[in-house]
Amino acid sequence: MLLRPGKILASRWEEAALVFIRENHKRMRAASFAPNGLWSRLRGARGEGGLLLSRSLYDALGGVRAAEADENGLIRRVGRWRIAYLG
Repeated sequence: MLLRPGKILASRWEEAALVFIRENHKRMRAASFAPNGLWSRLRGARGEGGLLLSRSLYDALGGVRAAEADENGLIRRVGRWRIAYLG
């Protein structure tokens, strides 16, 4: 899980994350905790939420690249069709 320093997720985030993991553990999917909606993050807006993804997906996408200032490049590489919004 990628989470910005000092970020506090909404209550019951653990429950939502566990359900997502149980339902998607064999699929190449990610989950977003973006408070301002997933679309704003995919358009390149600086999100304040977190991103949950498997190590295999993270590695397949090349992780967070040194040339990227933050995780938004990784989010764009994951692609919106593979990201579930957990709110």
